[in-house]
Amino acid sequence: MEFLDYASPEIFPTDRPRRHVATPNVLVVDDDTAFRELLVEFLWEAGYRVQAACDGLDAFRHVDPRIEDEGVVSDIDLVLLDMSMPRMTGLQFAAHLRAWSLTTPVITMTAFPGSAFYRNSWELGCVAAFAKPFSFVNLLAFADDFFDR
Repeated sequence: MEFLDYASPEIFPTDRPRRHVATPNVLVVDDDTAFRELLVEFLWEAGYRVQAACDGLDAFRHVDPRIEDEGVVSDIDLVLLDMSMPRMTGLQFAAHLRAWSLTTPVITMTAFPGSAFYRNSWELGCVAAFAKPFSFVNLLAFADDFFDR
């Protein structure tokens, strides 16, 4: 039996407080249909509300920014964002979120990790970066901790 050697995720220090959300709403954005569906099912079975998009442009239909007392907000509590996608990359989508001043936490994912991936993720204010393949259990542990579940 062959075991995958999962890379440890890069967790970025943040001054954002943990969010206390009973049932977080997660948006999974990835052009790999099988991976996206597997991740959606895993998160749903773990008790998260989950939406899915096949690329950055498709993800816009799930993000409905609006102005409230705490600033610009969305119904999305966390975005899991692949960086290499057609039509609109994860980097471009994340830049739009920040241009709207949305503080929605983002976790980036890529099958092509390197220093530029981690630097770009850090500069965009992402809370973590995962290199594929990664352990869904590690991702769930991070998300549960982030949402104080």
